[in-house]
Amino acid sequence: MDVENFPDNSRKIEKEVIIFSIISILLYQSGYFFFFFLVPLQFLRNKKGFLQMIQAAIIFIAITFIVSFFRTRGLGTFVLRSTIIISEILVLIIMLLGFLYINNNWPGNPRMLKKLLIVTTGAFFIGIPAILIYNSAVFQNYYKSQIAITLEVMIRAFSNTQSSDALDFAAMLKTVDAETVYNIIKRAIMRSYLFIYFIILSGSWWLGSIKIIDGKWSSRLNLKAFSVPESMVWPLIIALTTVVIGYKINIGFLGYIGWNILLIIVTLYGLRGIGIIQSILLAMNVPRFLRIFVFSLILLLLMQPGLRYIVLIAVPVLGVSEIWINYKNIREKKYDNEGNS
Repeated sequence: MDVENFPDNSRKIEKEVIIFSIISILLYQSGYFFFFFLVPLQFLRNKKGFLQMIQAAIIFIAITFIVSFFRTRGLGTFVLRSTIIISEILVLIIMLLGFLYINNNWPGNPRMLKKLLIVTTGAFFIGIPAILIYNSAVFQNYYKSQIAITLEVMIRAFSNTQSSDALDFAAMLKTVDAETVYNIIKRAIMRSYLFIYFIILSGSWWLGSIKIIDGKWSSRLNLKAFSVPESMVWPLIIALTTVVIGYKINIGFLGYIGWNILLIIVTLYGLRGIGIIQSILLAMNVPRFLRIFVFSLILLLLMQPGLRYIVLIAVPVLGVSEIWINYKNIREKKYDNEGNS
Protein backbone atom coordinates (compact mmCIF):
# COMPACT_ATOMS: atom_id res chain seq x y z
CA MET A 1 0.00 0.00 0.00
CA ASP A 2 1.20 3.50 -0.81
CA VAL A 3 1.71 5.19 2.59
CA GLU A 4 1.15 8.67 1.15
CA ASN A 5 -2.30 7.68 -0.16
CA PHE A 6 -3.29 5.77 2.99
CA PRO A 7 -6.12 8.16 4.03
CA ASP A 8 -7.63 8.09 0.54
CA ASN A 9 -7.47 4.29 0.41
CA SER A 10 -9.11 4.07 3.84
CA ARG A 11 -12.00 6.25 2.74
CA LYS A 12 -12.40 4.18 -0.42
CA ILE A 13 -12.51 0.92 1.54
CA GLU A 14 -15.04 2.31 4.02
CA LYS A 15 -17.23 3.53 1.17
CA GLU A 16 -17.19 0.14 -0.55
CA VAL A 17 -17.93 -1.65 2.71
CA ILE A 18 -21.02 0.52 3.18
CA ILE A 19 -22.12 0.08 -0.44
CA PHE A 20 -21.87 -3.71 -0.35
CA SER A 21 -23.60 -3.77 3.05
CA ILE A 22 -26.52 -1.76 1.70
CA ILE A 23 -26.81 -4.03 -1.35
CA SER A 24 -26.96 -7.06 0.97
CA ILE A 25 -29.63 -5.39 3.10
CA LEU A 26 -31.74 -4.52 0.05
CA LEU A 27 -31.52 -8.12 -1.22
CA TYR A 28 -32.46 -9.45 2.22
CA GLN A 29 -35.40 -7.08 2.66
CA SER A 30 -36.67 -7.58 -0.91
CA GLY A 31 -38.03 -11.04 -0.16
CA TYR A 32 -37.72 -12.20 -3.76
CA PHE A 33 -33.90 -12.17 -3.67
CA PHE A 34 -33.46 -13.18 -0.04
CA PHE A 35 -31.32 -16.23 -0.94
CA PHE A 36 -28.71 -13.97 -2.57
CA PHE A 37 -28.18 -11.49 0.28
CA LEU A 38 -24.74 -12.93 1.15
CA VAL A 39 -23.38 -12.69 -2.40
CA PRO A 40 -22.35 -8.99 -2.13
CA LEU A 41 -20.40 -9.81 1.03
CA GLN A 42 -18.54 -12.52 -0.89
CA PHE A 43 -17.71 -10.02 -3.65
CA LEU A 44 -16.39 -7.67 -0.98
CA ARG A 45 -14.32 -10.46 0.58
CA ASN A 46 -12.71 -11.31 -2.75
CA LYS A 47 -12.13 -7.69 -3.69
CA LYS A 48 -11.00 -6.10 -0.43
CA GLY A 49 -10.37 -8.77 2.18
CA PHE A 50 -11.73 -10.61 5.18
CA LEU A 51 -11.61 -7.64 7.59
CA GLN A 52 -13.82 -5.57 5.29
CA MET A 53 -16.22 -8.49 5.10
CA ILE A 54 -16.49 -8.54 8.91
CA GLN A 55 -17.17 -4.80 8.93
CA ALA A 56 -19.92 -5.22 6.33
CA ALA A 57 -21.47 -8.07 8.33
CA ILE A 58 -21.60 -5.90 11.47
CA ILE A 59 -23.21 -3.05 9.52
CA PHE A 60 -25.70 -5.51 8.03
CA ILE A 61 -26.76 -6.81 11.45
CA ALA A 62 -27.03 -3.32 12.94
CA ILE A 63 -29.19 -1.91 10.14
CA THR A 64 -31.34 -5.05 9.98
CA PHE A 65 -31.98 -4.74 13.72
CA ILE A 66 -33.07 -1.12 13.28
CA VAL A 67 -35.34 -2.02 10.35
CA SER A 68 -36.85 -4.91 12.30
CA PHE A 69 -37.36 -2.66 15.33
CA PHE A 70 -39.39 -0.12 13.33
CA ARG A 71 -41.19 -2.78 11.25
CA THR A 72 -42.60 -4.44 14.36
CA ARG A 73 -43.83 -1.25 16.06
CA GLY A 74 -47.44 -2.08 15.29
CA LEU A 75 -47.40 -5.46 17.01
CA GLY A 76 -49.50 -5.82 20.12
CA THR A 77 -47.22 -6.85 22.96
CA PHE A 78 -43.61 -6.32 23.93
CA VAL A 79 -43.09 -10.08 24.28
CA LEU A 80 -44.29 -10.77 20.73
CA ARG A 81 -42.25 -7.94 19.29
CA SER A 82 -39.10 -9.01 21.13
CA THR A 83 -39.59 -12.63 20.09
CA ILE A 84 -39.80 -11.76 16.38
CA ILE A 85 -36.82 -9.37 16.49
CA ILE A 86 -34.61 -11.78 18.46
CA SER A 87 -35.49 -14.75 16.24
CA GLU A 88 -34.68 -12.83 13.04
CA ILE A 89 -31.38 -11.42 14.33
CA LEU A 90 -30.34 -14.76 15.82
CA VAL A 91 -30.85 -16.58 12.51
CA LEU A 92 -28.90 -13.88 10.64
CA ILE A 93 -26.03 -14.05 13.13
CA ILE A 94 -25.84 -17.83 12.69
CA MET A 95 -25.74 -17.43 8.90
CA LEU A 96 -23.15 -14.65 8.97
CA LEU A 97 -20.91 -16.49 11.44
CA GLY A 98 -20.97 -19.53 9.18
CA PHE A 99 -20.23 -17.40 6.13
CA LEU A 100 -17.32 -15.71 7.88
CA TYR A 101 -15.98 -19.10 8.95
CA ILE A 102 -15.89 -20.56 5.44
CA ASN A 103 -14.20 -17.40 4.13
CA ASN A 104 -11.45 -17.37 6.72
CA ASN A 105 -8.02 -18.69 5.74
CA TRP A 106 -7.63 -21.52 8.24
CA PRO A 107 -4.31 -23.34 8.83
CA GLY A 108 -3.85 -26.28 6.50
CA ASN A 109 -6.17 -24.73 3.90
CA PRO A 110 -9.05 -27.21 4.37
CA ARG A 111 -11.45 -27.92 1.51
CA MET A 112 -14.45 -25.64 1.19
CA LEU A 113 -16.68 -28.72 1.43
CA LYS A 114 -15.18 -29.58 4.81
CA LYS A 115 -15.71 -26.04 6.09
CA LEU A 116 -19.31 -26.01 4.86
CA LEU A 117 -20.06 -29.30 6.61
CA ILE A 118 -18.46 -27.99 9.82
CA VAL A 119 -20.52 -24.79 9.89
CA THR A 120 -23.72 -26.65 9.00
CA THR A 121 -23.13 -29.02 11.92
CA GLY A 122 -22.40 -26.01 14.11
CA ALA A 123 -25.60 -24.32 12.93
CA PHE A 124 -27.56 -27.31 14.21
CA PHE A 125 -26.26 -26.82 17.76
CA ILE A 126 -26.14 -23.01 17.78
CA GLY A 127 -29.58 -22.89 16.15
CA ILE A 128 -31.30 -24.77 18.99
CA PRO A 129 -32.30 -21.49 20.76
CA ALA A 130 -33.82 -20.25 17.48
CA ILE A 131 -35.81 -23.48 17.12
CA LEU A 132 -37.08 -23.09 20.70
CA ILE A 133 -38.18 -19.54 19.91
CA TYR A 134 -39.97 -20.62 16.73
CA ASN A 135 -41.76 -23.32 18.71
CA SER A 136 -42.83 -20.97 21.49
CA ALA A 137 -46.54 -20.34 21.97
CA VAL A 138 -46.12 -16.61 21.31
CA PHE A 139 -44.48 -17.19 17.95
CA GLN A 140 -46.87 -19.93 16.85
CA ASN A 141 -50.00 -17.99 17.77
CA TYR A 142 -48.78 -14.93 15.88
CA TYR A 143 -48.04 -16.78 12.65
CA LYS A 144 -51.24 -18.79 12.87
CA SER A 145 -53.15 -15.51 13.09
CA GLN A 146 -51.26 -14.21 10.04
CA ILE A 147 -52.11 -17.37 8.11
CA ALA A 148 -55.77 -17.02 9.10
CA ILE A 149 -55.84 -13.43 7.86
CA THR A 150 -54.21 -14.46 4.56
CA LEU A 151 -56.74 -17.26 4.07
CA GLU A 152 -59.61 -14.87 4.77
CA VAL A 153 -58.31 -12.33 2.23
CA MET A 154 -57.90 -15.06 -0.41
CA ILE A 155 -61.41 -16.39 0.22
CA ARG A 156 -62.92 -12.92 -0.19
CA ALA A 157 -60.90 -12.23 -3.34
CA PHE A 158 -61.92 -15.48 -5.07
CA SER A 159 -65.53 -15.26 -3.84
CA ASN A 160 -66.02 -11.86 -5.50
CA THR A 161 -65.33 -13.19 -9.00
CA GLN A 162 -67.73 -14.68 -11.55
CA SER A 163 -65.45 -17.55 -12.48
CA SER A 164 -66.72 -20.96 -11.42
CA ASP A 165 -63.16 -22.19 -10.94
CA ALA A 166 -62.41 -19.27 -8.62
CA LEU A 167 -65.60 -19.93 -6.64
CA ASP A 168 -64.69 -23.60 -6.32
CA PHE A 169 -61.24 -22.62 -5.11
CA ALA A 170 -62.76 -20.25 -2.55
CA ALA A 171 -65.00 -23.05 -1.33
CA MET A 172 -61.98 -25.30 -0.98
CA LEU A 173 -60.09 -22.64 0.99
CA LYS A 174 -62.99 -22.47 3.47
CA THR A 175 -62.28 -26.05 4.45
CA VAL A 176 -58.65 -25.22 5.27
CA ASP A 177 -57.79 -23.97 8.73
CA ALA A 178 -54.72 -22.00 9.85
CA GLU A 179 -53.55 -24.82 12.12
CA THR A 180 -53.26 -27.25 9.19
CA VAL A 181 -51.40 -24.75 7.00
CA TYR A 182 -49.04 -23.86 9.84
CA ASN A 183 -48.21 -27.52 10.51
CA ILE A 184 -47.50 -28.13 6.81
CA ILE A 185 -45.19 -25.11 6.62
CA LYS A 186 -43.47 -26.06 9.87
CA ARG A 187 -42.88 -29.62 8.70
CA ALA A 188 -41.42 -28.43 5.39
CA ILE A 189 -39.10 -25.94 7.10
CA MET A 190 -37.91 -28.37 9.77
CA ARG A 191 -37.13 -30.99 7.14
CA SER A 192 -34.93 -28.60 5.18
CA TYR A 193 -33.66 -25.75 7.39
CA LEU A 194 -30.08 -27.07 7.61
CA PHE A 195 -30.17 -27.93 3.91
CA ILE A 196 -31.28 -24.38 3.09
CA TYR A 197 -28.49 -23.04 5.32
CA PHE A 198 -25.97 -25.21 3.46
CA ILE A 199 -27.30 -24.14 0.04
CA ILE A 200 -27.35 -20.41 0.85
CA LEU A 201 -23.78 -20.43 2.16
CA SER A 202 -22.32 -22.63 -0.59
CA GLY A 203 -24.32 -20.90 -3.34
CA SER A 204 -23.31 -17.44 -2.13
CA TRP A 205 -19.66 -18.45 -1.98
CA TRP A 206 -19.87 -19.84 -5.52
CA LEU A 207 -21.80 -16.93 -7.07
CA GLY A 208 -19.69 -14.33 -5.31
CA SER A 209 -16.48 -15.96 -6.54
CA ILE A 210 -17.36 -16.15 -10.24
CA LYS A 211 -15.02 -14.22 -12.51
CA ILE A 212 -14.86 -13.55 -16.23
CA ILE A 213 -11.25 -13.69 -17.40
CA ASP A 214 -10.50 -12.98 -21.06
CA GLY A 215 -14.14 -13.54 -21.91
CA LYS A 216 -14.19 -16.97 -20.21
CA TRP A 217 -16.27 -18.04 -17.25
CA SER A 218 -14.07 -18.81 -14.23
CA SER A 219 -15.44 -20.51 -11.13
CA ARG A 220 -13.86 -21.99 -8.00
CA LEU A 221 -16.15 -25.00 -8.31
CA ASN A 222 -14.81 -27.48 -10.87
CA LEU A 223 -17.36 -30.28 -11.09
CA LYS A 224 -15.04 -32.47 -13.13
CA ALA A 225 -12.55 -32.48 -10.25
CA PHE A 226 -15.11 -32.30 -7.43
CA SER A 227 -15.16 -35.35 -5.19
CA VAL A 228 -17.15 -36.56 -2.20
CA PRO A 229 -15.28 -38.43 0.58
CA GLU A 230 -16.11 -42.14 0.58
CA SER A 231 -17.01 -41.92 4.27
CA MET A 232 -20.03 -39.75 3.35
CA VAL A 233 -21.85 -42.87 2.17
CA TRP A 234 -22.44 -43.90 5.80
CA PRO A 235 -24.31 -40.70 6.80
CA LEU A 236 -26.25 -41.16 3.55
CA ILE A 237 -27.32 -44.68 4.51
CA ILE A 238 -28.18 -43.65 8.08
CA ALA A 239 -30.16 -40.59 6.93
CA LEU A 240 -32.05 -42.60 4.30
CA THR A 241 -32.87 -45.27 6.88
CA THR A 242 -34.09 -42.61 9.31
CA VAL A 243 -36.36 -41.05 6.68
CA VAL A 244 -37.84 -44.44 5.76
CA ILE A 245 -38.46 -45.28 9.42
CA GLY A 246 -40.05 -41.84 9.83
CA TYR A 247 -42.71 -42.80 7.29
CA LYS A 248 -43.60 -45.87 9.35
CA ILE A 249 -43.50 -44.45 12.88
CA ASN A 250 -43.28 -41.02 14.46
CA ILE A 251 -39.63 -40.39 15.44
CA GLY A 252 -40.08 -36.67 16.01
CA PHE A 253 -37.13 -34.30 15.66
CA LEU A 254 -34.83 -37.17 14.64
CA GLY A 255 -36.82 -37.50 11.44
CA TYR A 256 -36.27 -33.83 10.60
CA ILE A 257 -32.52 -34.21 11.08
CA GLY A 258 -32.55 -37.28 8.83
CA TRP A 259 -34.25 -35.30 6.08
CA ASN A 260 -31.74 -32.45 6.29
CA ILE A 261 -28.73 -34.77 6.17
CA LEU A 262 -30.25 -36.73 3.30
CA LEU A 263 -30.92 -33.60 1.22
CA ILE A 264 -27.39 -32.26 1.77
CA ILE A 265 -25.59 -35.51 0.92
CA VAL A 266 -27.81 -36.30 -2.06
CA THR A 267 -27.03 -32.82 -3.40
CA LEU A 268 -23.29 -33.45 -3.02
CA TYR A 269 -23.50 -36.79 -4.80
CA GLY A 270 -25.68 -35.15 -7.43
CA LEU A 271 -22.92 -32.62 -8.13
CA ARG A 272 -20.45 -35.47 -8.31
CA GLY A 273 -22.73 -37.28 -10.75
CA ILE A 274 -22.85 -34.21 -12.99
CA GLY A 275 -19.05 -34.00 -12.82
CA ILE A 276 -18.76 -37.64 -13.90
CA ILE A 277 -21.06 -37.01 -16.86
CA GLN A 278 -18.97 -33.99 -17.86
CA SER A 279 -15.73 -35.98 -17.63
CA ILE A 280 -17.08 -38.89 -19.66
CA LEU A 281 -18.41 -36.60 -22.40
CA LEU A 282 -15.07 -34.80 -22.60
CA ALA A 283 -13.10 -38.07 -22.58
CA MET A 284 -15.23 -39.29 -25.50
CA ASN A 285 -14.54 -36.02 -27.38
CA VAL A 286 -18.25 -35.27 -27.61
CA PRO A 287 -18.76 -31.95 -29.45
CA ARG A 288 -19.66 -28.94 -27.34
CA PHE A 289 -23.17 -28.56 -28.80
CA LEU A 290 -23.97 -32.20 -27.92
CA ARG A 291 -22.72 -31.70 -24.37
CA ILE A 292 -24.97 -28.66 -24.08
CA PHE A 293 -27.83 -30.75 -25.45
CA VAL A 294 -27.26 -33.51 -22.85
CA PHE A 295 -27.36 -31.11 -19.91
CA SER A 296 -30.29 -29.21 -21.40
CA LEU A 297 -32.14 -32.52 -21.65
CA ILE A 298 -31.37 -33.24 -17.99
CA LEU A 299 -32.69 -29.79 -17.08
CA LEU A 300 -35.87 -30.35 -19.11
CA LEU A 301 -36.43 -33.70 -17.40
CA LEU A 302 -36.17 -31.97 -14.04
CA MET A 303 -39.10 -29.76 -15.05
CA GLN A 304 -41.35 -32.72 -15.84
CA PRO A 305 -43.46 -33.79 -12.82
CA GLY A 306 -43.11 -37.51 -13.43
CA LEU A 307 -39.70 -37.73 -15.04
CA ARG A 308 -37.85 -35.45 -12.63
CA TYR A 309 -37.53 -38.27 -10.11
CA ILE A 310 -35.49 -40.27 -12.61
CA VAL A 311 -32.88 -37.49 -12.69
CA LEU A 312 -33.11 -36.79 -8.94
CA ILE A 313 -32.34 -40.46 -8.24
CA ALA A 314 -30.11 -41.45 -11.17
CA VAL A 315 -27.60 -38.58 -11.01
CA PRO A 316 -26.81 -38.91 -7.26
CA VAL A 317 -26.64 -42.72 -7.66
CA LEU A 318 -24.08 -42.15 -10.41
CA GLY A 319 -22.09 -40.05 -7.94
CA VAL A 320 -22.31 -42.75 -5.27
CA SER A 321 -21.23 -45.41 -7.78
CA GLU A 322 -17.74 -43.91 -7.89
CA ILE A 323 -17.10 -45.72 -4.60
CA TRP A 324 -16.99 -48.97 -6.61
CA ILE A 325 -16.26 -47.73 -10.16
CA ASN A 326 -13.07 -45.80 -10.93
CA TYR A 327 -14.24 -43.29 -13.52
CA LYS A 328 -10.75 -41.77 -13.69
CA ASN A 329 -9.78 -44.56 -16.04
CA ILE A 330 -12.06 -43.15 -18.73
CA ARG A 331 -11.35 -39.47 -18.20
CA GLU A 332 -8.97 -37.42 -20.23
CA LYS A 333 -5.51 -37.46 -18.77
CA LYS A 334 -5.42 -33.71 -18.33
CA TYR A 335 -8.08 -33.94 -15.60
CA ASP A 336 -6.30 -36.59 -13.55
CA ASN A 337 -4.13 -34.08 -11.69
CA GLU A 338 -6.74 -31.39 -11.10
CA GLY A 339 -7.24 -30.57 -7.48
CA ASN A 340 -10.57 -30.66 -5.70
CA SER A 341 -12.54 -27.47 -5.61
